[in-house]
Amino acid sequence: TITEPGSTHPINSKVPATYAMALEQQDIDASAEILLFEAVEGQPFPARGAEFSAFANLTAADLIAGDSPTATDEAVIGRGLARTLDVGVGDTLTLGGSTRSGVAHVELVGVFSAAGSSDDQLILSLATARHLAGVRAGVVQFVRAERVPTVDGESGTGVDVTSVSPDGVVI
Repeated sequence: TITEPGSTHPINSKVPATYAMALEQQDIDASAEILLFEAVEGQPFPARGAEFSAFANLTAADLIAGDSPTATDEAVIGRGLARTLDVGVGDTLTLGGSTRSGVAHVELVGVFSAAGSSDDQLILSLATARHLAGVRAGVVQFVRAERVPTVDGESGTGVDVTSVSPDGVVI
């Protein structure tokens, strides 16, 4: 997971969404994401703003009903969460802002199956997640990747420092 250095929590992090594209150009599955905390009829659950295909590749999620979202007001829901909320394809959910004021309505266009807690999540468009979380265009909270890129060099750690700008004198 790639987050902003020094962030105390992923929801405080802001990184360019293009990081995911750069990783994909190196044949590394990656997903640019925004984390939301939602509740419907008193039932809390996590939601993610993400491109569903990228999320599915990293999470081993399979679409078991309906379709992948194609519009900003469409979402897919994990099978476990769909059971908990008693909703399915064609239903609409009203979501609120997690960390700021905001409201959005999303239509459920698909149901997916995934292992563990991923099966209890809602995946909505990055545009809608940005609106609900107050994240500006082109930015996400974090990027998940299947692995770190390899670096040609002596360290072999997969980490490459490209620039350092200290605030003061370095001793």
